[in-house]
Amino acid sequence: RTSKMLKAAEKYEIDVLGVLTPANIYDDGKIKSDFLRESEVDEYKAFLNVLLNEELVKNNVSKLEVMNEPSFLYDVVDGEEVGTDVAGMKKRAVAYGRMVKATNEVVDSLDKDYKIGILSLTGLTEITSKNFADLAFSELSPGDFDTLSLHPYVSAARNPESDLMKKSAREQSDYYKNLANGSVKGNSTKNTYNLNISEHEQLIKKAVSE
Repeated sequence: RTSKMLKAAEKYEIDVLGVLTPANIYDDGKIKSDFLRESEVDEYKAFLNVLLNEELVKNNVSKLEVMNEPSFLYDVVDGEEVGTDVAGMKKRAVAYGRMVKATNEVVDSLDKDYKIGILSLTGLTEITSKNFADLAFSELSPGDFDTLSLHPYVSAARNPESDLMKKSAREQSDYYKNLANGSVKGNSTKNTYNLNISEHEQLIKKAVSE
């Protein structure tokens, strides 16, 4: 199925976003699932190396998103179910940082420059999302990723193309960019970071203008 999708993307010149997950969150009717376990890191890197060297992937995927909404859809860390309080978000962030670093390690070894997007958050104004971003950034260093992936969903009753919604999306995105770049302090740690997000600015400008 994936091969058919990538062949169609190649035919119609569509750039596919590759979403990397440690487990299929939809298996067996599960709504939530596990983060990458520490014991699985080497296996994950070996798998990712093979995947990203596949010709269909190399020709049609240029950007990678590390997990989909990890602060919401995943709640098991190294076999332990964790909550949404700061302590639970810290455990999520440690496991998430582990996967981001492993992904970057593989990408750095390849002859193709895949761009790595992180966070992949929904509910951008929620405290849990802000805490997760803060704690995830505390696990990362400049060069571990390239940009931020954010999901500024709006109510179906609202027009996402309206000036108000574009302004809201821009403000929400700016918060996370500014957190990464050090002009906003972390919600839970009060840390400041210097993670050098520049491409994010270009991507958001493009999204808002379209």
